[in-house]
Amino acid sequence: MRGALCDGVVWPRSRWHRLNVLLGAVAAKLISATHYVWAGLAVGVVLAPFDYLFLMVFAGFSLVLSRFVRVPGGFVIGSALAFDLLGVPVEQALLMILFNWMMSIILVVSVGLIVLWQSGIDIRRARQEAEAADVSA
Repeated sequence: MRGALCDGVVWPRSRWHRLNVLLGAVAAKLISATHYVWAGLAVGVVLAPFDYLFLMVFAGFSLVLSRFVRVPGGFVIGSALAFDLLGVPVEQALLMILFNWMMSIILVVSVGLIVLWQSGIDIRRARQEAEAADVSA
């Protein structure tokens, strides 16, 4: 399945389609940045707009860095450190991190399932085919 997905990803030739891809990526990042805003409002923490940008950049960089050194939880660790640098109390920071983590998991799973369904990919059938390939190998 991974090979089929990799073969299916093609950069669009049309300039307008490329622009739409880039705008979609920027919009997705802006929406994901608002998750910290909503989480902060839920627990009574309001930060400056550039503080949210700092959180996203710092947490994202720590996620990438932690993948290289093979430390799990890089996004959580980076977010906690960024919140500490911004002076957010630990309890509220952990609640905001948990909210953001849960929202990202829920969105990835729900949107991913919809895309798989729209593409005609049946997860049960793919799993059975993978198990059959493992048995025969």
